[in-house]
Amino acid sequence: MGAPAKPRTAEPTSATPIAGAGGPTYVSATVTGAASLPASSSNLRSAGRSSAITPGSSTSPHSPVPSSPSRAPTRDWAADDTRQLLPVVPLFGARILFPGIVLRLALRDDGAVPEEGSLVACVPVTHIPGPGAPSEAETKSTAVVTRRAFSPSSTQQSQQSGTAAAAATNQGGPAVRADQLAEFGCLGRVVKAKRSFLGPMRGAVLLVQGLTRLRIDELIPRDRQLLAATAALEDSDLPEDQEHESLATALRRQAAELVAYTATTMAADVARELRRLVESSTVAQLTYVLVGLSNLSQADRVAMLSLDTADRLARLVPALQRQLDVLTLSDKIRTQVGDDLAKKQRELILRQQLEAIKRELGDDPAQVDEVQALRQKLEGGSYPDAVVTQVARDLKRLQGMSSNMAEYHTLLNYCETALALPWTTATEDRLDLAAAQRQLDADHQGLDKVKQRIIEYLAVRKLRDSLKGPILCLYGPPGVGKTSIAKSIADSMGRKFERIALGGVRDESEIRGHRRTYVGAMPGVIAQALRRCGSRNPVILLDEVDKLGRDPMRGDPSGALLELLDPEQNAHFVDHYVQVPLDLSQVLFIATANSLDSIQRPLLDRMEVLELHGYAPAEKRAIARAKLVPKQLAQHGLASDAVHVPDAVLDSLITQYTREAGVRGLERAIAALCRTVAVEYVTAQEKPSAGSAGAAMGVTSPRTLTPADVAATLGPAKYERDAGVRTMVPGLVQGLAWTGMGTGAVLVVEASVYPGKGAVQLTGQLGSVLKESAQLAMTWLRAHAHALGLVHSPSDLLWATRDVHIHLPAGAVPKDGPSAGVALATALTSLAMGCPVRPALAMTGEITLRGDVLPVGGIKEKALAAHAAGVRTLVLPAKNGKDVAEIPADVRADLEIVLCDHLAQVLRAALDSPATLTLDARPATNGGGAGAEGGAPGGARITSKL
Repeated sequence: MGAPAKPRTAEPTSATPIAGAGGPTYVSATVTGAASLPASSSNLRSAGRSSAITPGSSTSPHSPVPSSPSRAPTRDWAADDTRQLLPVVPLFGARILFPGIVLRLALRDDGAVPEEGSLVACVPVTHIPGPGAPSEAETKSTAVVTRRAFSPSSTQQSQQSGTAAAAATNQGGPAVRADQLAEFGCLGRVVKAKRSFLGPMRGAVLLVQGLTRLRIDELIPRDRQLLAATAALEDSDLPEDQEHESLATALRRQAAELVAYTATTMAADVARELRRLVESSTVAQLTYVLVGLSNLSQADRVAMLSLDTADRLARLVPALQRQLDVLTLSDKIRTQVGDDLAKKQRELILRQQLEAIKRELGDDPAQVDEVQALRQKLEGGSYPDAVVTQVARDLKRLQGMSSNMAEYHTLLNYCETALALPWTTATEDRLDLAAAQRQLDADHQGLDKVKQRIIEYLAVRKLRDSLKGPILCLYGPPGVGKTSIAKSIADSMGRKFERIALGGVRDESEIRGHRRTYVGAMPGVIAQALRRCGSRNPVILLDEVDKLGRDPMRGDPSGALLELLDPEQNAHFVDHYVQVPLDLSQVLFIATANSLDSIQRPLLDRMEVLELHGYAPAEKRAIARAKLVPKQLAQHGLASDAVHVPDAVLDSLITQYTREAGVRGLERAIAALCRTVAVEYVTAQEKPSAGSAGAAMGVTSPRTLTPADVAATLGPAKYERDAGVRTMVPGLVQGLAWTGMGTGAVLVVEASVYPGKGAVQLTGQLGSVLKESAQLAMTWLRAHAHALGLVHSPSDLLWATRDVHIHLPAGAVPKDGPSAGVALATALTSLAMGCPVRPALAMTGEITLRGDVLPVGGIKEKALAAHAAGVRTLVLPAKNGKDVAEIPADVRADLEIVLCDHLAQVLRAALDSPATLTLDARPATNGGGAGAEGGAPGGARITSKL
């Protein structure tokens, strides 16, 4: 009877390693072989059932069993300790010795090969020792148990598990520590031992038969070996109840099925022995056999050594059933190649098999994950019922399709698009009017109409939550800030912003989306914008709406915008691709246009048009000072105080190098000056003698630009200042025009007579409207020539024997428009009367045959041009009195504005009439510096007193 095992002590801070300091040992082994060899029934019977095992080759049923299974550290025993203990054989990998099983173990060293019939404790290694194991010096005085693995042959290497192969090292490699051994093992008897060469090294091959389960109570190093004090664990009888009987019956059935599946991979004699063993073994023995045949992990196999028969049975039956299900389904798939696999998808295992088949066929298994992710997104999100129904139907169709089918990707893209649209997601509006006003004022100079309209919308929105978004159309010349003000509006309201460029769009499907029947179908630009911003109430800019194209074969995109921009209809806008109505009633649409003439009338009727005028020179100067100069300095790597741009330089850029309504050309001119300064700074830095001075120039010595620098960088002035006509003669008048660039200009009208036949000649590249205005002026003057005292009788024709030549310089510039009628009539009257027009006076307006003065457009731009040309008296149509308020206050203060509603009032204000001529007409209204908005009512009657 062996000495009882001493109780284990507390675990130390670091486990004592079991290292190999030298000398061969047989207690480290590598499990090899294709399959575990079952022990014969005689071997199983000879093992017997013992309650305890003495630390030697004999067994004792009276060995005490410690009450606590906790692991204790190894310790050095005195040299005179005479107890007989079991040598430990660490088992690596997933192959573990169980009672009734025979394993083949390969030993690297043959110096201490155990004899046949000796007993050993086969203990699994829970994890492979890594490179951080103690060195040989640290374990110098400790008995060793190292894994001296050999270099296996190709056959053996292919059969070993990856874990065991990864742990194999040479003799000086990592050691097995005590905390790396399991707390349970198996008592094994060496059935056969044979010395042989294992690769280049000598070793031995053992056949070890498992006898019974062990609990490792203590590990004791001695004589360069690791010994273990153990206690045998007996398998109790299975309880006689219905539940365990059912489990036992299921286990035998599973064993028969598993053997039938695995018999084809074994040798014939091994398969016969396995069938006989399954039929004749008890339930306890059968559990050990089936563990070796199952695909349990190493952790589950190690756990089986600690379980009794009933517990092993309860854990093994479900695991075997899962393995049998996998084998059954695999066999079924193999035998039904070419059938419709979608009908057989019912369980998770089958889905995994289908993924493997698709991978072999070259399909991407990630496609299945995408479909599952879309399904989870549909179930976890908040979507309208129509979206849920449509997407759920398409996802169901996707599951039964191969990813190689063209329709697969069409359905997948549709589901992704439908679920990505913001059906219920919206941003909260920032309804602070003062903050919105500050934001708009900080971003843009002027544009008061647009700012006021947004403030009004926010005010009403604050009073009523369900207010529909307005449809605004910002109309004005290029470069005045139409696009950038839309971005500022979104920022001031706290909304997302998206820009859609409509210039050149000529296909209706780009607005409304393509139908999914077409290859490459995609949603329209509106649905795409909503998907990008992720909000159902963004600010969407429809840029260049006046440049929409039209193709008879592809529909009219302007017609598609009719529903989109109608507040009464866009709550149910249907995109042909999405096929589910989109609610666009909360979207703030802002369209931009340079001209209203090319926009269809029904579309223009749906938008609220806000006209944006060009900037005055003072406004351009302020924008350049506050925005453009700092922006260009930062973009060119110059410090904010490195360059000083005086007002004189800015005025030169505005008047002599740019002629535009906006500030784009001005910004490009400022950028050119910044590049010149950057070249100067870099050149100064590269000079060895002035490197530090040049580097500091941008901070301590700012570069002040001069008009000479502007001329050196940009060349001679591109535009001359409009100085006006200095000397007035009869037939010479300063008219005003509005250019296509959105600016105003002084238009000089010249008239002269010479002998002829009463014909009228027009030159200066005049358009048809301007020619008609000249004909109107000539007709009115001839009709009223007698009243003006220009002919002796009403039947006389003015200039019957003379021809009239009217010229509008410059001749190379095309001219047209209705606003020169007043100037033409005044020039002809001045020529006929021989009376010059007052100096520093300009006029604009159209006339009728009766002499009525009609309103024209571009009053602000024309007033700015007249002021820049030195004009001090401005004659305007009386009906344009409402537009006088748009003229900047500083310009309005320098002008005397005269409002007229009849040509007689214009002539009285413009001509220095002789004392003998009296124009009996209602006096004109003086707008003056106050900018009066009223005009002279009614017409005027002209009489003459000779």
